[in-house]
Amino acid sequence: MFERTIKNPKTGRENRVKAWPVDVGKIRKLLRRGAIKTARDMGLHVLSDETTLEHIEETRNGEGAGSNFALNIVENALDWSIGFAVLAMVRWSIRKKKIPFPCHVATNRKGDVFLILQRQGKEVIVAR
Repeated sequence: MFERTIKNPKTGRENRVKAWPVDVGKIRKLLRRGAIKTARDMGLHVLSDETTLEHIEETRNGEGAGSNFALNIVENALDWSIGFAVLAMVRWSIRKKKIPFPCHVATNRKGDVFLILQRQGKEVIVAR
């Protein structure tokens, strides 16, 4: 997990987001093996990296979703939202028979989910 600023494609405003790299090839293998069965499993797989778990631990004493990342996951159903966004990317890659180059899934503090794709050296941000 890392933090960065992106421009929301719907509003044009700057958004501070938390982003996770998505390895579509690895996820396709996990889907074939049956290790991931639902969108929630997918979201939890993405959210289970070491830096995310450390961030959850650091912010656990916060009182609301803005200051406590674990509460943000629950209140905004980020495990499901991120899972659906990643599954959409995987379905696209299967349909097009292409594995996209570096892609990330990102979320802001309100629970909006974005896909960040690299195309010909340019970033394309897709709001989900």
